[in-house]
Amino acid sequence: MLIIAAGIFLFLVSAVKFPCSEKITVRRIWGMSFLRRHLWAIALLLIGIVLVGCGIQTSSEPEIVATRMNRAATVTPTIVAPASFDLQAGANLYVPNCAPCHGDLGLGDGPTAASISCPVPALAERGDDVTVEAWFGIVRDGKRGEETCIMPPWSNRLSESQMWNVAAYAFALRDGNVPAPNATEAVAQPLPDTTEEPADSTPVPTEAPTEVSSAGGTESTPAATEEPATTSLAATDEAIDVTDTFTLEGTVSNGTSGGTLPTDLTLKVRVAALDHNGLPQEIYSAETTMAADGSYSFDNVPLNPNAIASVQTDYAGITQFSQSLIVGDVVDGSYNLPFLIYETTTDPVDIKIEASDVYVDAVTAEGASLILQTFEFVNNSDRIYIGQDNRTVTITLPNDVVNARLEDFAGTADRFEQIQEGTRTIFYDSAPVYPGKNDGILATYNKAYNGSMTVVQAFNYEVQAFSVFVAQDRGLELDGDQFQPTDPRTLNNDVTYNGYTIPTAIPVGTVVQYTVKDGPNTPSSTTSGSSGTTSTDDENSFLQDNRNFILGIGILLVVAGGMYMLYDLQKTRILAGQRTTTTSTASKVNIKGTREELIAQIAVLDEEYEAGNLDEEEYETQRQALKDALRRHFK
Repeated sequence: MLIIAAGIFLFLVSAVKFPCSEKITVRRIWGMSFLRRHLWAIALLLIGIVLVGCGIQTSSEPEIVATRMNRAATVTPTIVAPASFDLQAGANLYVPNCAPCHGDLGLGDGPTAASISCPVPALAERGDDVTVEAWFGIVRDGKRGEETCIMPPWSNRLSESQMWNVAAYAFALRDGNVPAPNATEAVAQPLPDTTEEPADSTPVPTEAPTEVSSAGGTESTPAATEEPATTSLAATDEAIDVTDTFTLEGTVSNGTSGGTLPTDLTLKVRVAALDHNGLPQEIYSAETTMAADGSYSFDNVPLNPNAIASVQTDYAGITQFSQSLIVGDVVDGSYNLPFLIYETTTDPVDIKIEASDVYVDAVTAEGASLILQTFEFVNNSDRIYIGQDNRTVTITLPNDVVNARLEDFAGTADRFEQIQEGTRTIFYDSAPVYPGKNDGILATYNKAYNGSMTVVQAFNYEVQAFSVFVAQDRGLELDGDQFQPTDPRTLNNDVTYNGYTIPTAIPVGTVVQYTVKDGPNTPSSTTSGSSGTTSTDDENSFLQDNRNFILGIGILLVVAGGMYMLYDLQKTRILAGQRTTTTSTASKVNIKGTREELIAQIAVLDEEYEAGNLDEEEYETQRQALKDALRRHFK
């Protein structure tokens, strides 16, 4: 179509009047009279071309589909809301986690919203048909940009009861009559220092070294005493049944080669369980002194099957933790829990990233991507790495990212310090790195996306395994010289990501670069709404059903118009040539006539021009020649 239109444009341009100083040609003589007399023929030709174009489009162009892909029909388990919610607990969760985007009152005006390219809707803009169950599903599973911004899932950071409470609080904000708590007040109420640790993994302490207070504060360990272990129950909203108890015992040993075991080491046991809001609450604590042989024992520890217990002590300038015990695993009234303590180091030479996985979801129509990246650190030494200046591991995110957030898998973000160096976002962790594999760290961030984006990331440590996974239902692909395909992964039993991996370890300081882009299966455009979609579908259906007829009519009109124009062209050229020859001959013969003859010739010339037999340029040229000849008679 563009080629045809360009041809018509050049054709019309060729027919316009040229300056009088140029040589008169047959094309010029024909052009002006042709346009004046046959505009209807040109219109006929254009109509035919348009019809042919419509017929060709419906038969050869690919179908335009929505960029935001419709999800395949699935059977969704019924979500049943609990009988009641704790809106205050929901408010305390909403402010630090949701308000940065959605705003304190749910108006979509949070401080982070201004830097997001896609709109953050006000909660009140949702229709009356929404339910708290539906919002719980969005909080749990996330929302992948079908209507507005991409929202990450929170199921890996909040418990089910926490998600219900925050969903209920957000639902109540729709009416605008539930004020959100002050953000500083919500942040100033940290969860108790009872981070749950899997029994089969090396623990990661949640407190910083004792000489430097962490963001959440460092709890000092009471002085050693010769008295028997003392017990206390923390105040909770629920009564804790401590009728059933067990004995927790074990032996302390130094896990560092050449390390010694101190004497009179004070140990503390802490037991925590989730309350009715899904928040961890300390339900029991006790202290005792380690025996000379390193053994210890805590009696009358509450046997709550839903609780987790761990032992801690202050040694080598930091608070060190044992592995965690799931109290429900206790049998026969006792449990043996060995406790390894370590010397410390400030040398990061043995710190490595055992695995880092990147998950990318991007939509061209929204101009943005959502990226989740995991980091699993491992300490291959037999000393606890404590870093310097309350900074341990360094995590450098890719260039040009926004809305970056880092947290551990327990949902704690306070231990991380964020700085900006040019286009790079850098985080420093304050938690010590224990020997062996440590708990994972999750980073979330956004990056501009316009059909493709290049990701550049530098690593401060050797990366033993690095993979990138791109959303399959977006049709995304990855280009990178270092990568090769790997098995796809499915998250939340819903979204499948195609995998790419670097098959070898990445040395320290290496810069990894790859490009994520729309592939051939990526939708090509976005529909603007339901009514517009219906109208477009109806039009496409009509064109598809009648394309042969439209194509035939268009071709017929083009042929008819073209033949007529060709005929008229030849006819006009012949007539113009005859007029030019006659006029030129007459002017050459009579150009030296008397005054009366010259005046008569000018009159005849004027009549010829008025009758349309002379082109304006030819008329002006001959008339000027006659006037010049006539002027000589008056000299």
